[in-house]
Amino acid sequence: MVEISIGVIDSGVNGPLAKRLAAARSFTKDHATDDAVGHGTRVTELIAEQAGFAKLINARVFGPDALTQPVVVAKAIDWLIGQRVKLINMSFGLIADRHVLADACRRADRSGIIMIASAPAQGVACYPSSYERVIAVTGDARCRKGEVSQLGGTAQFGTWCASPEHEARPSISGASVAAAHFAGLAGRWLRENPAATRDELLAHFRATAGFRGPERRGSGGARPWNS
Repeated sequence: MVEISIGVIDSGVNGPLAKRLAAARSFTKDHATDDAVGHGTRVTELIAEQAGFAKLINARVFGPDALTQPVVVAKAIDWLIGQRVKLINMSFGLIADRHVLADACRRADRSGIIMIASAPAQGVACYPSSYERVIAVTGDARCRKGEVSQLGGTAQFGTWCASPEHEARPSISGASVAAAHFAGLAGRWLRENPAATRDELLAHFRATAGFRGPERRGSGGARPWNS
């Protein structure tokens, strides 16, 4: 099977997984590639859980203050384009819509890179998940690991997100976890379908979604199909 390269834009990576990285670069002022907040490590772990065969490439845009700017994320995207990744995961959302970030996403899309970003289940739009060619993913408590739901609105898909329904004490939960889990599932499918386009990937997850429509609290966890 063809090797798949996955770029992870986040807060760095610590622990044993850091030794597995094919490449790492910091875009923060301290120039460190380790993880000062724990978010990037957990996100990368979740991707590797589903796509452990993948070539993982880390772009650090969040330092100890857990803050970043659109221009910094744009630089990370451009670097990952040069690394020839197949997929980029961005388990975060920025309130500001800036041309520099939108342009970087367009360049990645033109390069054939599939982008995944976390999105809120409800509420205001965030970026980069709101850009047309970025796959927006949020958490869905109906989903177990390996399952996805087809949604609408601010998110195209939902998936497992370490919600209290599934984990008593998750270290990180919500849309960030969901995007990473989805990225891992996407990487696994792309390994078997390396020539697939973004639209073909979307068609696969739409066809295999276990739920359609928004999650409705108090529904009793009913499983509309594929149960």
